[in-house]
Amino acid sequence: MARLLVIPIALIALLAGVFAWSGGGIHKPADFSFINRGDIGTLDPNRMSWMQDIRVGYMVWEGLYLLDPVMLVTVPAAAETIDISDNKTVYTFRLRKDGKWSDGSGVTAQDFIFAWRRMLEEPGDYTYLFHYIKGAKDYEDNFAANKPAVFASVGIVAIDPLTLRVTLNHPVTFFPDLCAFPPFFPLNQRSMEKFARTDEKTGRITYNKSFTRPPNLVGNHAYTLVSVSNSTGQTLYTVRNPWGFGGTSIEDANGYATLTFAQMQANFTLGVMAL
Repeated sequence: MARLLVIPIALIALLAGVFAWSGGGIHKPADFSFINRGDIGTLDPNRMSWMQDIRVGYMVWEGLYLLDPVMLVTVPAAAETIDISDNKTVYTFRLRKDGKWSDGSGVTAQDFIFAWRRMLEEPGDYTYLFHYIKGAKDYEDNFAANKPAVFASVGIVAIDPLTLRVTLNHPVTFFPDLCAFPPFFPLNQRSMEKFARTDEKTGRITYNKSFTRPPNLVGNHAYTLVSVSNSTGQTLYTVRNPWGFGGTSIEDANGYATLTFAQMQANFTLGVMAL
């Protein structure tokens, strides 16, 4: 009889532990909950490489294209219309007039230029993907070597505040897919300025990672990050961005960095997460 009691007691203890891990007390589940594969490493698109980072990046930012969730093909996103030259090397993106950041300001072509230029000046794991753009690799190399680096030589130009023109070295059939990938997402320079740090010797600007944390993080997609809890297991809480163009009816979402099947099963049993 004592042995038979061990199993239910152990399950109760496990559920109680997970209940405490999820915040304790009365927990109102979000409209949607998902399991992230681990703790967030960074929410700086310049530095993202782990899947858990990229997954949240897709919630917070929107690129020129995005992947259709049903067909998994690229469709226009931040760009309303896209013209491609006959030789497939020049892309002209006309941004949506109603494109907004989570702070209510408008998304502009300069936001993409700022983010893409930063990828060349502060290289990340995926900077090499920008080398398909005319002059990008030469600019990156010269900048790194402290040689004259003229960004005007790079094929990334703002024709006007809502028009971005990108010139490639040669046709790249998967360029739309790259534009839907987090390293190609725009950044809100205005919200990052207070986190800028200038090197006294080189004059180069870097950004304190605090700009990626709530309430400082400014995105342009369906959700905005409200909190990240790391007490006994990382939990993200996001709410729908009132300015976002996500086309979603889900008001809020939780992401749990749950690493074991037992934790997943217990959270599901408690109703803490739906998936």
